[in-house]
Amino acid sequence: MQNVQLTFPGSKVQYQVRIGSGLLPQLATEIATLQPQLLRSGGKVAIFGDSQVLAIYQQKILPSFQEKGLLPIVHGFRASESTKNLSTIETFYDALTHERAERKTPIIAIGGGIAGDVVGFVAASYLRGLPFVQVPTTLLSMVDASVGGKVGVNLTAGKNLVGAFYQPQMVIIDVDVLETLNQREFRAGIAECVKHAVICDPELYTWTEKHKDQILEKDKAILQELISRNVAIKARIVMADEKEQGERALLNLGHTFAHAIESATSYTQFLHGEAVSLGLVAAAELSFRLGKASPELRTKIERLLALCGLPIRAPLPPVEDLLEAMHHDKKVVDATLRFILPTAIGSAEIFRGAPQEKIIEAWSVLHPAL
Repeated sequence: MQNVQLTFPGSKVQYQVRIGSGLLPQLATEIATLQPQLLRSGGKVAIFGDSQVLAIYQQKILPSFQEKGLLPIVHGFRASESTKNLSTIETFYDALTHERAERKTPIIAIGGGIAGDVVGFVAASYLRGLPFVQVPTTLLSMVDASVGGKVGVNLTAGKNLVGAFYQPQMVIIDVDVLETLNQREFRAGIAECVKHAVICDPELYTWTEKHKDQILEKDKAILQELISRNVAIKARIVMADEKEQGERALLNLGHTFAHAIESATSYTQFLHGEAVSLGLVAAAELSFRLGKASPELRTKIERLLALCGLPIRAPLPPVEDLLEAMHHDKKVVDATLRFILPTAIGSAEIFRGAPQEKIIEAWSVLHPAL
């Protein structure tokens, strides 16, 4: 068992990320241990999330709450980028209204990053805020999406354009659930791990490369270390910059490209982590084109991504469509794109004002060889 503590002095919020094995069947006990005020005997608890995940784990989760005299409200949705919208949010509001949820009713989000984003936005907005617990079930959501308090949904115009900063009361990560995660989804989560290492931890980059086979084999001890080290990086950055006024923007490395890829392909061709993998390659190329990094940096990043089974080349829509999608990104300020550029393994910087021809050159490197 490993714990990562987050404390936000400005908002006086603090919580733990608990990482271990066998936590899901005793979820109510874990919550009661960390935050006993959340679970009141005879009270209600909303267990919301990805309907596929709930179908697999609901029978393991519910008994621990029922044994404590709690009344679970269970509601799921088919989690996808196309359902990560305000219409889905309304179905959760309806479920809470029907069950007469109160301001003390905790909401537990179970599933991947999409489920956490959607359910977290419900928690942030219903009755102006309900207690919120994250239980991520994908590697990507464990190391990235569940930590830091970003919640929200998509609009037709772009990804995550409606949202809030809303910190959970705790995050419970059970590595056992990764056994049922399909290999494509699992590999997609590794892209965020590579991203963290490229941003600020060259030793983690080396460690990840050394242990790639054990990671892909889902060795539990290695996974627990991988997750805890990545959560610690995310925690350190978001504690220093909760509302993304500065350093936290570094966590968007590769994402200006990735979000454009997802949007331009209508969220149907790539998983988020796959788009991030391509985005990391393009960001490294742009960094080189702008004189911020050596050409070897892109090669090194590509090597680890490829070893982990992630895409480094892919057929994409026309560059005009990709550029258009970029300009709908929420990180655009004064009509100027903001990029996070890797300058070395373990170092990155924020850059604005890249010439369009350099951005096009960065996109071109993703084209598959003929």
